Amino acid sequence: MKAAASGDPTPVGAARSSDSKPSYNDDCDDDDDSFSSLFGELIVAFVACFHGVHYEELECPWHFPIDAEYVAPLNGDIRSITRYSLTPLSLESEQVFFGLYVNGGTVKMEPNTLPAAATSSAWTIGCGATFRYYFVRPDKAVNPYLATRVGWMGLNWDYRNPVFLGGGVILGDHLNALDTYAGIGLAFFRNQPFSPYIEAGFGGTFFGSETSEGFRNDVFADHGYVSVKAGLSIKF
Repeated sequence: MKAAASGDPTPVGAARSSDSKPSYNDDCDDDDDSFSSLFGELIVAFVACFHGVHYEELECPWHFPIDAEYVAPLNGDIRSITRYSLTPLSLESEQVFFGLYVNGGTVKMEPNTLPAAATSSAWTIGCGATFRYYFVRPDKAVNPYLATRVGWMGLNWDYRNPVFLGGGVILGDHLNALDTYAGIGLAFFRNQPFSPYIEAGFGGTFFGSETSEGFRNDVFADHGYVSVKAGLSIKF
């Protein structure tokens, strides 16, 4: 790939009466009740995700988050990625959010590196799944949350000089990658139709060993990164 790039890639069940006598299996019964209660809560949360959350007089089963993210790799030849995301398929309960996203962005290379000298117009495209866990109810003005994301990312670029190989001409190339992320955020006015949010976190990108044109990836190394993002969740 280096050669190509250089141009040469309310409890459950009935309550026990106050005059009932304890028995040897009371503890077991309590454990069973606790387990049943937990299982029931999980089922309710799951169903709530698919029926929307009732925010007082506003019911919002569908959410459409959009955001912009700045990614700063901690190593490698990529200086930064400015990425824009849409989450067209997403559902939310009072404490859990799940969505399927698509994103794309522009890439800046580190100066005085082979990718900077040999490639131009680098950009990314990606898709995957995202998850949030909120710590407070949506009727609070500020909702802190944990976030995680995992998905596919494609890094694309043009060569500054055409690459002639096997009687053909290669003008650009593509490299697949796995993108992972975890962060913390704040969502504001989550019980309203328009809810802004901010987020910061860290992640890792793991590139494939070969480009789509068949060159060995000896340029783009796996890297960790930090990122910040701001967005707006539109609910209807």
